[in-house]
Amino acid sequence: MQNVQAALKWLIILALLLLFMLVALWGVSRMMYPTKAQRQAIEVLRAWPEFEGENAYALLWTLERDVPDGDMQAVLDEDVRNFDLEPYAPPSIEGGVPERSSSAANAYPDLGVSDEDRQLFCKGLEPGCLQRVMADPDRYNALVERYAPLLDRVERLQHYGHVRSAFPYTIHSPWPNSNSAGYLRTRHAVQFANGAHQQALSSICRDITTWRRLGVQSDSLITLMIGIAYSSRENGRLFAEMLAELPADESLPSACDEALAPPTSSELSLCNAMRGEFAFVDNQYLHDLVEQEESTLDRMLTKLTLDPEASLGLRAEGFVPACRGEGASGDERSTFVTHPQRQATLWRFECISNLAGCVLDQIALPAYGDYDLRVQDHGARLRALGTLAWLRQNAGQGRSAQSLLEDRPAELVDPGDDLAIGPDGETLQLTLRWTGRGEHWMIPLPASLHAQAP
Repeated sequence: MQNVQAALKWLIILALLLLFMLVALWGVSRMMYPTKAQRQAIEVLRAWPEFEGENAYALLWTLERDVPDGDMQAVLDEDVRNFDLEPYAPPSIEGGVPERSSSAANAYPDLGVSDEDRQLFCKGLEPGCLQRVMADPDRYNALVERYAPLLDRVERLQHYGHVRSAFPYTIHSPWPNSNSAGYLRTRHAVQFANGAHQQALSSICRDITTWRRLGVQSDSLITLMIGIAYSSRENGRLFAEMLAELPADESLPSACDEALAPPTSSELSLCNAMRGEFAFVDNQYLHDLVEQEESTLDRMLTKLTLDPEASLGLRAEGFVPACRGEGASGDERSTFVTHPQRQATLWRFECISNLAGCVLDQIALPAYGDYDLRVQDHGARLRALGTLAWLRQNAGQGRSAQSLLEDRPAELVDPGDDLAIGPDGETLQLTLRWTGRGEHWMIPLPASLHAQAP
């Protein structure tokens, strides 16, 4: 009996010692994090740059409504006030001003495109926009005339310098409808089909320049991806289609010089986009997550397993590499989500007092893994477009397209790019790093280069 009592006594002592050790480790872990480096990362991500030019957010927010210039900011301000009083969730990642009776924009005439006409406008991922328009010019002339007020509003985006949200950074904040901004591409195709080649090329090049600027000078990963889509991927393809149809002796307008300029390192940076993503996390953790729990027990468990400040440090540590290494090129640029030691295990000292934060971090960071590749592909497409214009300019020298491609200027070459003449000899083919929507991006070569293809 005495042996049993002694054993129980020692078990209790050991249990108390173990509990004491766990409490001590928890306390030390809670005090140690975030580290100095993590706090510095937080400061970097909270430090917004001064964007150049006028903010396009009010125009984007009211794009599909006939709101006079003098009223746009007032409309936006009223919607922001309404949101502060009654937050609401955005409808979907496709964007769009949420349909709310309280939206001030609803008081103005609707310029939106009907479902039937939406099918006629050139689609973002479908090649052959110019060919579709040239095959049915009367129908497409009527289409762009029908929506001239909307397209005129979209065209005004070229006068703006950046996009920064007027709404607070929360997961429930809405964003403008940028889908209608892509409809302008169809108008440019109509201009070209009608024989106004210089006007059409100037317009498409201005659009490329506009979205190159608005994408990188924005506070949102979504806006950056839209800028990439509307500049190099979609407008870039239409530019190539126009170039393939352009008479060999017709030069490019001056507006294309800036549009086709090689991308700068800052243009291929994810830093501002990740500042926006961090702001969502920052606001979420600063909001009292613990008090959202309904029961006392749940609040206690949340306090034990979630350290908001340490969680911010973890996320900042994962995001801040996007703000480093500018100037590196191609595949030499490190992907900012590569943290093998973090992804491998939760058995880390910082997770003792912040297990929930570590779990959330491991779930969230891999979701950003593709964006660095997509930005690199954007740079590669811009260089491919510049190469296309250079090849056309230097055609007729008795050299093959392949030979010319190999001798393109150094500023159009990047070690990570895989750019080649397509198998048919009539296209320029770029192998993509991000293959979520195909392995290649292909644009037509001008006819003057077909005969010289291998």
